[in-house]
Amino acid sequence: MAPPIAFRGSGGVWMINGPPDVGSPSQFPKDPSGKCKVMVFSKDGSLFAWTDGECVKIFDTKQNKIIQQLPRPKASFLTFSPQGSLLVIWEPYTVDKETQAGVPNLHLYDVDSGKCIKSLIQKKPTYWAPQFSDDEKVCCRNVNNELHFFEDRDFDTIKTKLHLQKVAGYSLACSGAPYMVAGYVPGAKGQPSFVRVYKYPDFGGPNAAVANRTFFKADKVEMMWNKAGTAMLLLTTTDTSESSYYGDQGLHYVATKGESNLVHLGKNGPVYHVEWSPKSTEFCVVYGLKRVKDSPGRLIDR
Repeated sequence: MAPPIAFRGSGGVWMINGPPDVGSPSQFPKDPSGKCKVMVFSKDGSLFAWTDGECVKIFDTKQNKIIQQLPRPKASFLTFSPQGSLLVIWEPYTVDKETQAGVPNLHLYDVDSGKCIKSLIQKKPTYWAPQFSDDEKVCCRNVNNELHFFEDRDFDTIKTKLHLQKVAGYSLACSGAPYMVAGYVPGAKGQPSFVRVYKYPDFGGPNAAVANRTFFKADKVEMMWNKAGTAMLLLTTTDTSESSYYGDQGLHYVATKGESNLVHLGKNGPVYHVEWSPKSTEFCVVYGLKRVKDSPGRLIDR
């Protein structure tokens, strides 16, 4: 049976069943508070977490019962680890008035026990969530120009670090070993932006990167790994452009064997969506403007 479908609105949070009984009421205990700011399913749909303004609740969709209630009324973002063993909660960053020290606002909870196993400081909501490999053996987070790595859910010990000056983004491949990680550094003062790919934990030496891609015209970069962790696509975007209301975009291909190139698209226009095939050998791109006639009969792009 497929996982249920969750909804939230002014009437609260509720669920209906998925296939084969699509639309029928689920056994989820409807939350009528209307105070839910965020909700999330685990990767396999077996767990569901949401906020109600007082705490974060975790619902087991197989057992049809609430299994945890976590005292985090200020939770703004939630995510489960790939295997659903951890729930990660982000709250707005604050400073203690007496000590003037930052208050830990990133919390990792063990789903089975409901215990907080680690609290860390993560000031900005950008890249707030730690990234895990699919087997949860490796975890990575961005801390002040460094990527910190943890292994086997031991968040008290930083296993190793990858230093990238002014790193603005990163992406850990969700596949298993060998583990791959990419770091993005934006360009400055006429220098190009770049993304470098490394094989974990081989970060030492000037030639440690297994692949590298440089490019101009990029205010932000979205990094998309294939399921096998053997290649990634980079969608670069500028906020403004002289030629387009949507800004400029570019699509780049980078493989862990060192190959990299620009993906040439057949026509101009924005990129709406990019998706890898399940076999990791192909990808699909939806892009471009549609040429239509306006009322005077002129051809315009939409």
